[in-house]
Amino acid sequence: MKSNFEPKIVYFDSKRHLPQNSSEKTNDLFYILMALYLAEEQDKNLTTLTLEKSLFKTSFLEAKQGKKFFNTFFFIDKNGTHNNVFYKYLAEMEAGNLLNKSGRDIKLRAKGSSLAQQFVQVAQDNNEIKDLLIKLDNVVGQYADNPSKAWTENHQIKAVDYTTKEKKTKTIEEVIKEMKQAHKFASIKDFKYFDYLSSDFETIDLPSRYKNNLEDSLSNIELEDYKTAADISTLFISH
Repeated sequence: MKSNFEPKIVYFDSKRHLPQNSSEKTNDLFYILMALYLAEEQDKNLTTLTLEKSLFKTSFLEAKQGKKFFNTFFFIDKNGTHNNVFYKYLAEMEAGNLLNKSGRDIKLRAKGSSLAQQFVQVAQDNNEIKDLLIKLDNVVGQYADNPSKAWTENHQIKAVDYTTKEKKTKTIEEVIKEMKQAHKFASIKDFKYFDYLSSDFETIDLPSRYKNNLEDSLSNIELEDYKTAADISTLFISH
């Protein structure tokens, strides 16, 4: 299904730009796991930047086809599309013994690799997820080989800026230049989010048993849904 694709730059909406429940959040943790697994299978490394940019690019490609698989959206700061919530996601997964962070590099532990491998085997029977993983694998490979490409491609993506009266089409790089202090905001409502979904998007559902397996692995780790303004504010602390 193809939608009326028009990427937008809009102000933060907690009901649209963040997971709304633990299931949606676990879904996103799983695709972080999958991106790292695909890099591992290619004998390549991802950093926090290339991991984020890989998931954003794949989300963007799927959105062009009217599909959504990732529930965490990205705001624009000096690094392009970014979200500090990733630091919390990675911290939880590291505490659950699923991955290991060494500086900026991120690698799966045996436990995380085993979970991802189980899913890959079954995903072969689901064409929609199979195609998604092929796209993710391709992007992961490109960005792992050439991190500067992740940066350059990201900054050149265009969207209509609905945070201004003119509603002009701009590149992310142009938006960054217009934001005098791109990493500092007066309040949450000032955050400019890159929104690539149409109103008629189709959600790619991750089988519940895989989300359940991941939730079991993180059962002793605090999972936050970030529903209240107080919770949400913690996501935007600079790292």
